[in-house]
Amino acid sequence: MRQFVLPEDWDGASPLRVTGKRSRYLSGVLRLQPGDRFPGVDSAGRAWDLAVVEIGTGGVLLSATQAGERNSMLPDVRSGAPAPERSAERAGPLLPRIVLAQAVTKGPAMDRIVRHAAEAGVALVLPVLAERSVPDPDKGRVERWRRIAREALQQSGSPVPTSIGEVRPLAALAEGLGPVRGVRRGIFCHEAPLARASFHRYLGERIDELVVCVGPEGGFSAREATFLESIGFGPVGLGPNILRAETAAIFALAAAEIVILERESWTASE
Repeated sequence: MRQFVLPEDWDGASPLRVTGKRSRYLSGVLRLQPGDRFPGVDSAGRAWDLAVVEIGTGGVLLSATQAGERNSMLPDVRSGAPAPERSAERAGPLLPRIVLAQAVTKGPAMDRIVRHAAEAGVALVLPVLAERSVPDPDKGRVERWRRIAREALQQSGSPVPTSIGEVRPLAALAEGLGPVRGVRRGIFCHEAPLARASFHRYLGERIDELVVCVGPEGGFSAREATFLESIGFGPVGLGPNILRAETAAIFALAAAEIVILERESWTASE
């Protein structure tokens, strides 16, 4: 574990008592002891320095002190090394807030998509139901995805907490996204010839939020593509090969992030 994800309902007060599975993870899996220190992140993405105060039948009591911005690579908690700080000069380029609107796929594939998205720094995964999606999953699957995202966040050390939205029809995508946060750009993956523009064309200007929409196995239907264009999403292709849905998701996220990061580096060097 590179960082501990604090409970979503935590109000920032210290000390904090962690119970249930999370306390068993700290005491039983990591075998932490009173006095051990490790990094944490809350649901707003703020970094915290945590220390074990006591361990008992009522859970694990932690002290919490808000920390500065950390390096993207945190040491594993079990190594005993302190989390390094980074200065503003070394902070590097920042990505916009990234949302993955993913058409629901079969169980294991969707699990992997959620895990990869959390590792890639996606702020929100919106599961959507497309014409070729699997049936509407039950609440248990949504909770499973949230647990997977939390585990990926703890393992990867990403400073961006990944939320999992409720499952909704593709037609309700705008509702799931909520109000526009600054400049929002939406793209959706589709095969040629509909995908008329490149990632560079869509992401050539600075944006505050990027929404990447990926279809199920078989892709979006023509009607769904028309709908996405009608709400301002641009179609983009992922090359000549036919990709599985889970491959397309991480491919699209990686391509978009690299284009944005390289654009920032070009701007900084001018």
